[in-house]
Amino acid sequence: MKRDFPTAVSHIGHMIDLWLPLKIKYDKVLGMSVGILYKGKLFYARGFGFCDTLTKEKADEKTLYRVASISKTFTAVAILQLARDGKLKLDDRVIVYLPWFQEKNGKNDSAQITIRQLLSHTGGVFRDGDTSHWETGNFPDDIKKSFSPDSLPVEALSRFKYSNYGYAMLGLVIEKISGMSYAEYIQKNILEKIRMKATQPEYKDGLTHLAVGYGPELPDEQRTVFIHYKTKAYAPAAGMVSNVEDLAMFLGALSLESGDDMLDRVSKKEMMHSYEVTEDGDEYGLGLDVLNVKDKKVVAHSGGFLGFSTAIGLDPESDLGVIVLTNVTRGPSWEVMKGIFESVYTVLANGEEYSGNKDIAYEKYEGYYRNTGGDQVVSRLGDALIAFDPESNSPLKRKTILEPSSTPDQFILRESGVFGSWGEKAKFSDLQEGIFRNLISGAMPARRIEFEQKIVSDEDAFKTS
Repeated sequence: MKRDFPTAVSHIGHMIDLWLPLKIKYDKVLGMSVGILYKGKLFYARGFGFCDTLTKEKADEKTLYRVASISKTFTAVAILQLARDGKLKLDDRVIVYLPWFQEKNGKNDSAQITIRQLLSHTGGVFRDGDTSHWETGNFPDDIKKSFSPDSLPVEALSRFKYSNYGYAMLGLVIEKISGMSYAEYIQKNILEKIRMKATQPEYKDGLTHLAVGYGPELPDEQRTVFIHYKTKAYAPAAGMVSNVEDLAMFLGALSLESGDDMLDRVSKKEMMHSYEVTEDGDEYGLGLDVLNVKDKKVVAHSGGFLGFSTAIGLDPESDLGVIVLTNVTRGPSWEVMKGIFESVYTVLANGEEYSGNKDIAYEKYEGYYRNTGGDQVVSRLGDALIAFDPESNSPLKRKTILEPSSTPDQFILRESGVFGSWGEKAKFSDLQEGIFRNLISGAMPARRIEFEQKIVSDEDAFKTS
């Protein structure tokens, strides 16, 4: 198998087609849309499950999601555009543009906080204000009412302190300088400029193909169906609505190798520069997380909203991008995004593992197999056959390669872990209508299973909030 990105993405896409339909059932996700792009071109785009369980409308690459905090990356681009055009400096103090931003709390002085500090979540500003908008859906129109000495719990530049309120303030800075509303500025200077036709800076009534947002399955509670609402003053932090196709265009425009239709290369590098450590070794730039994925730099952002979990990521060196959008609170979007990056990198680094016998008709073995120990997915990957746990966030971390033997339909197991059945034989049996029904391996034979994406949608299964 050639060790190039298009080939690797193609083969990983085939694996995803088999992996995610079962994984989303394990993770209790109702709908998911996934995209993979390389050098600005969308190579893989597909949806899984349902964007609406009542109508049975299926999720796809055009399905709109509340992408939540991914909005911050757009807000950061807008601020960097204004800096590029000489209309502000990143180290300007916020009070220059918002004179009301003037309070003290011990050593904490808002008059000293800069735009760069708000962008990098190092300004020490409180996270979400003092209203219960995330619980009620009643977001404020005016964030000034929430500002007080208590809004400054941490001294600036002392640590990373994530703040939706800080990004709402950046939206006000954009409005002050541009003379436009935040939505108008984003529409004119980003969405229209790079032809993101489906994206909205803020939720509005009448959107078609918009996913319904669902809560998680909690002990002793019905799953919640959330009503859509506007984020108002918090739109710069969490308001955006978008889909896989449009976010692929955004990541393509964010690439260091793209033209300057949206933002110049130097400004993009400024966004991707690490400013503060977040957790687990990750860092944060200006509107972008900075991750290390298998020794590769990936810039990314996640989004969490009531009923939605989303993630986008871009490897600026390789120009590889991944988008994962789900319509359930606390969905595995971030983990799946990282797992796709890891899988592509694994194939590129170990291409010889996936260059087996090209003449074998692997499709007759592919599918889902179950025994008393659980399920496994059997999938072609390049010119090889692999098996892995459908619950995995990164299938190639603990996969088994099924190496063809001299006996037809019999394979030798080459496992990643040390506690498996390395070197033992596995045989597919009971061929029916061109596919095998059983996988015999050691003391735990497995049977092929088939499943449909069935969703209970009667009124007793959900509550509305």
